[in-house]
Amino acid sequence: AASDQATVDSLLALHARLLQQTSGCGQAMFQYRAVLRRTQDSALVGRARKGAADCALSLGERAVTSGRDEDAALWFAEAARMDSSSATGRRALFAYGETRLMQGDTLAAALAYQAIASDTVSDSFSGKARARLAALGLTPTTNPVTGPDLP
Repeated sequence: AASDQATVDSLLALHARLLQQTSGCGQAMFQYRAVLRRTQDSALVGRARKGAADCALSLGERAVTSGRDEDAALWFAEAARMDSSSATGRRALFAYGETRLMQGDTLAAALAYQAIASDTVSDSFSGKARARLAALGLTPTTNPVTGPDLP
């Protein structure tokens, strides 16, 4: 019943947010991804990225508690790709590193930790990432990196 693409995109974003609040993130992710593929509205893209990142982080945490580490790593990577500089993205990037470290993929974990440690943002995740790098026998570089090439 929407008359134009912008209205459809706005309704899709609203539907995603409502699904996230009621049915859960599994269903909302389909809607958020559709909005991100379709819309040209930068404000709507920003809201969809935030919602998708929040959902992906939540789904990753749920996968960890269910013992599905590989699924968790994929969800954390998706959340971090949305915006690794946001609080949600940095949390997801750290969780990605933790998950990869548990799986024995030290290189992927170190790259995730390095991306956090070398960022200009200084928060609790920066300290945790530096500590993890030190525990691995590595020293964070001072050159900023854009982040690991997450799957």
